[in-house]
Amino acid sequence: MTRPEDRRRQGMAGRGTGLGAGIIIASLCTPFVAAAASAPTSAPTSGEALPTLFTSSEAAQGRIVFEQHCAACHGDDLRGKIGPALIGPALGSARDHTTVSVMFSVIAFEMPAGDPASLTRQNYADVMAYILQRNGYPAGTHPLSYTTAEASKTPLISQQR
Repeated sequence: MTRPEDRRRQGMAGRGTGLGAGIIIASLCTPFVAAAASAPTSAPTSGEALPTLFTSSEAAQGRIVFEQHCAACHGDDLRGKIGPALIGPALGSARDHTTVSVMFSVIAFEMPAGDPASLTRQNYADVMAYILQRNGYPAGTHPLSYTTAEASKTPLISQQR
């Protein structure tokens, strides 16, 4: 008998095109978003400085990993192809209550779609740093670790329109 998690992974491996992939991603995000909605977070307001969660070298490394493992589905510009956009309003807004940990959980446990959880912990942290950078979050002096990203309650709100 096939376990539910095995069926989900088999389904992910077999679905690489069209709207189905976006629906799968959205359905995977739903439990995370619901959990995040109850978490006390405050979104940056207009003019408020965004937190520095990663280093510029992490984002640069994340770009390389993204190009190798993510761009085929999410596009070189992160605007989406057969996978959803990872930049702009589609990524997150204050009313979505999406946090870095919500997005990171989906990335680290469900991506790449054909081979989930196959990258190193550092690769996942680097990709998250790259996504944050592309969405207007500034680089800082402290690196974003896997553990930090997994626990971050920082609201994920794209500054790109």
